[in-house]
Amino acid sequence: MRQFDPTPQFFSTSALDFDPDPSSPLPMECLGSLHQLFDGDGESLDLLQEWFGYCLICDTSQQKMLLIVGPRRSGKGTIARVLTRLVGPANVCGPATSSLAGAFGLQPLLTKSLAIVSDARFHGENIQTVVERLLCISGEDTLTVDRKHMTSVTLKLPTRFVFLTNEFPRLTDASGALAGRFVILRLTESFYGKKDPLLTAKLLVELTGILNWAIEGCHRLRERGHFVMPGSVREVVQEIEDLSSPVAAFVRKECVVGPGRRVWVDDLYDAWESWCEREGRTLVSTKQAFGRNLAAAVAGVSRRRGAGDVPFYEGIDLKENQP
Repeated sequence: MRQFDPTPQFFSTSALDFDPDPSSPLPMECLGSLHQLFDGDGESLDLLQEWFGYCLICDTSQQKMLLIVGPRRSGKGTIARVLTRLVGPANVCGPATSSLAGAFGLQPLLTKSLAIVSDARFHGENIQTVVERLLCISGEDTLTVDRKHMTSVTLKLPTRFVFLTNEFPRLTDASGALAGRFVILRLTESFYGKKDPLLTAKLLVELTGILNWAIEGCHRLRERGHFVMPGSVREVVQEIEDLSSPVAAFVRKECVVGPGRRVWVDDLYDAWESWCEREGRTLVSTKQAFGRNLAAAVAGVSRRRGAGDVPFYEGIDLKENQP
């Protein structure tokens, strides 16, 4: 860490309300609290450390969003408050999930490097618009942002997202692309009734040490080149992917995919209906919609017509048809 003298050659609208100190010791109070929150899971602690460091720099190349899942009073808000102070409150916004679909819903993100969505709810009539916008923003795509009483601007938003939620998100995304954009942390213990109202204040005393800890995480992330998902959330990842794309879950559990595989369209759709009934899922797709979702979820599957003009899918078959 180097300190530079103020100069008019460098202009920044971003500022912190504390002075960095490379000699600050490790934030032992903070690390002890995190160790308790994550039940000693070192991989989760490493991911959080790297995410804190990632939020310090002007870099969205990882194309990831952080999802923290846990019961109420499990520490999600404490993590968010410390991260807000670390990045600088002026650089953080707190949109609601539903507001991201609004006509001017992206305007607050224009100058913010971090958006923290508390109590995230991934459902509602506009959820498809939310999914599309999150895919664009996290994927570093160019967006046209409408501004109230101002002209629109077209740009790549600099915003990283953190979602705090009590429940696994149900995303409307047949391809599963958005689910793949999340790095996930899971908190399992609730401290409801045992909350320390002074905990955040105690942790913020160590802010300079937390900054040094985050910088160490940033260096580790850059050396590796990518985030590593904790082993403790593998089942969570699979469940979120299945909730995002039920068709992909059906294919994974009931089908085989590959060259030379074939199945009649009606047979596959009947199997899909039966699977939905067994799984207690509400069948919301017609045969045509199922075909579109299948094409989005599984690469290399195509619909063709056979003898008597009867349609079939090529590149996929049911496991029950295998010898």
